[in-house]
Amino acid sequence: MIFPDLEFKDSYKKPRIVREINKFTLGQRAHVVSGYLLDGKSHRMLETEVLNITKKGFHAMNILHYYGLTAPYKGFYANTPLNTAISELRIFGDMEHSVIADLLERANDILVEKEVQELLNINRKTYKQLFELSKEHPNVIDYGKVVEVKQGLKNKYTTSELVEETSDRIILDNDFERIRIEQKYYGNIGEELVMKYYTEKIIDKLGDTVEAKAFIDEMEYTGKTHGKGYDVVAWDVDSLSTDSPSKIYIEVKSSLSKKSDTPFYISRNELMAGMKLGSQFRIGRVFNLGEKKPKYFELAPFKKVLFGRDFNEEVNKVFISQPINYRISGFKG
Repeated sequence: MIFPDLEFKDSYKKPRIVREINKFTLGQRAHVVSGYLLDGKSHRMLETEVLNITKKGFHAMNILHYYGLTAPYKGFYANTPLNTAISELRIFGDMEHSVIADLLERANDILVEKEVQELLNINRKTYKQLFELSKEHPNVIDYGKVVEVKQGLKNKYTTSELVEETSDRIILDNDFERIRIEQKYYGNIGEELVMKYYTEKIIDKLGDTVEAKAFIDEMEYTGKTHGKGYDVVAWDVDSLSTDSPSKIYIEVKSSLSKKSDTPFYISRNELMAGMKLGSQFRIGRVFNLGEKKPKYFELAPFKKVLFGRDFNEEVNKVFISQPINYRISGFKG
């Protein structure tokens, strides 16, 4: 079943509606969207259960309409695994669908944290690590200084393209959630380390000056929001002493591995953002996080803006990659 087009009405851009939406927390909005898409709950039920308002459901309806979700979406993903729903939304590659995917993720994260806390109450020793990994703002103070190294990715195919046997590896739900939270946790650490790395580079370049502070203040950490295709907005440090300082946009990929050639995953949306940004786009690879002695290298895959070019052709020019997920839109059989 094809996901219907999002319907945005001009009336929902009015300041009054925006103010009303912002009265509710992001968590509440996330649960309204999740309850509508995944559970098919009515406006009135969502308003009562999520917003703690006993009325006719107009507040919940306004939240849904604000995100372009109208009647055809009610229960659309009722029989779909959450990860599949999120992946399908991200495939669209635009901000509007990515925001909805973010809301579904946030609603699920809140539920996971609640479940983790309940599990902790049952067995604090067993699930202590899971609870620690679910903290939203990791502390990077006890990590060593980021060491810049040469990129170590291989320049030839190392895996077969033959059809392989299905993996018989089984992952339990608790382990799957732990892995997912762990990836998010270390992803956040990597992004914060890159912010720290560029802050130090700017100070090394300009000294502890007002000018350096101004550049640092203009840096941006976008990792807590999704859809832009990059996590950090920093500066090309070499350009700071010129008349035209240039910003760079970094998509950070983090790993516990000690190896610089460990493969990583990157989304279509992130690559699309890179092609639009051209030479200003970077892929920042942070690894060796398990040792708390982070190492770092950057890739600048696109030398110029590639807007309007063939996406797959440009990817194959610079990367050795394997498609993991496919969006099927037709059948030739």
